[in-house]
Amino acid sequence: MPETSSYSKKIIGEWQQVQTFNILDASATPATYDWFEVADGFILQLFENSTFKYTIFKECFTGNYIYNDNLAQIEFNFDCQINFYGKSVTKITASFAEDPSDNNQLFLMHALGPEICETACNSILKRKE
Repeated sequence: MPETSSYSKKIIGEWQQVQTFNILDASATPATYDWFEVADGFILQLFENSTFKYTIFKECFTGNYIYNDNLAQIEFNFDCQINFYGKSVTKITASFAEDPSDNNQLFLMHALGPEICETACNSILKRKE
């Protein structure tokens, strides 16, 4: 099992999607977004043994993950095929960013590029109590 960094320990737990956003202008500094509130958003559970449960995909929602602390990226390796924005895959990569003012909030950004993922590929998750 990979060594657990201090940041990766922070992401262990149960998270729920509360907002999603579309990038309006990625070239702006900072980038500008169009935000949407989400009722009953998906659940992402990250366990200390590097397994996960990710309920956004109904056909398969378990597997293992690898967290890259240097890149603040997480690679989800699913136990079966998922349909990810029209592509059948078993692995997806996402970037994490934390809100320094709120330790219970994460930004999750899927790494597909604008040609595949124009809308709703980015989420804000809140830690569940």
